[in-house]
This record gives sequence, C-alpha cells and structure tokens, in this order.
Amino acid sequence: MYARSARNKNLKLQNVLIARDLRVRCGTAYTPSSSESHHHHPRGMPAQSTLSSDEKSKVKAAVPAGSNKIHTAALARIYYAYPQPNEWSYAGLQGALAFVTDKSRNALYMKMVDLAGTRGIIWEHELYDGFEYYQDRPFFQSFPGDDCMIGIVFADEGEAKTFYKKVTTTKPSTGTSNSCPLSVRRSTSVYRRRCPAAKLDIASDVLR
Repeated sequence: MYARSARNKNLKLQNVLIARDLRVRCGTAYTPSSSESHHHHPRGMPAQSTLSSDEKSKVKAAVPAGSNKIHTAALARIYYAYPQPNEWSYAGLQGALAFVTDKSRNALYMKMVDLAGTRGIIWEHELYDGFEYYQDRPFFQSFPGDDCMIGIVFADEGEAKTFYKKVTTTKPSTGTSNSCPLSVRRSTSVYRRRCPAAKLDIASDVLR
C-alpha cells in the first residue's frame, strides 16, 4: 500500500513538472490548481516533502554528511537558455536538487542527485562570489551559468520558496575557496553543453 501511494505521488509530481515544462517552453505563467497548492515550511530535508524516505536516503548517500552540510533539497528540473539565448530548453536533468555546503571544497554548491537510477550526483554548480539568483515565478528560479542562463523548475512551490531563501541568505564558511571573479562560473554535468552568451534579464523576457 505504501509503495503504491509513493508511486502515485511521484506520478502526480511528474505531471506537475511536465505541465510546468510546457509553460516554461511557451513562455507563459503557471497557476497551480488547488490540489497542487502546498503550504509546507520545510527545514533541511523535512519529513513532509516531495521526496520519499527512499529518495532522501539516496540524497544522503550521494551527498554524505561527513563532507557536506545539506541546507535543503527538493524535486526539480534543470533548464538552459540554449541553443537559443531567448528560449528555455529542458536539459534532460531531473532529480533531487540539494543546496549544500561542500566542506571538502569550502564552498556552497547546488547538487542534483539522480533519483531514477544509481548515478549519484549528475549535475552541480558552485555559488561563486557575486552569485546572482532570481525568483522569476513561484516555481521557477534562474541564475547566470558558464555562458548562458540556467533555470530551475520545482515540483512544489513551498519547497521552491525555501530553496530560494536558503540560497539567498546562507553565508559561506570563513575562508571559503569560492571567492572567484564573476566571470569564473563552474557548472558540471554528464549532459553539459557549451552555451552562447545570454543576457542576465533573459528569464524575465522569456516568462512574460
């Protein structure tokens, strides 16, 4: 019964992400139905979240506490303003997006963990010095990547709100190594592609 309930929940979340995916592609705003609206106030990885207990275990295994501090995690998808700098394209990356302090590198990172398989971390991005982070919609956030804008679509607006707050208020540890120039932007992924130059306000233009 529990397994069936978990599958139904994951299917529903997949449908939410797909619906939002279509609206991101079409450049329209997304208004959740009453059944999709949640009022969670999570801290770290709470008991009540879009992630099941098994998925939380996968996150903790891929992002071990010995070398990381997880501030929050949520189900999400990654988008690039590529190949067209004025259009969002799904990067084929979906999983649990964790915002962490990487103790081994003394830096703040976003790390996406594969939930469908066993690949572990499939994408990560360091929060460099001067990092700019935008909340374009309740479920959509963006920031400048290597050479283009990177967007994040969240399955749950409550978790998106928490994620944005954590990213914009968490301070790096003393003596961190991520104090690099704004032009030095690190984003790694098994699906990584070079992106063309993109304007910083592209997200607002695309999602009007």
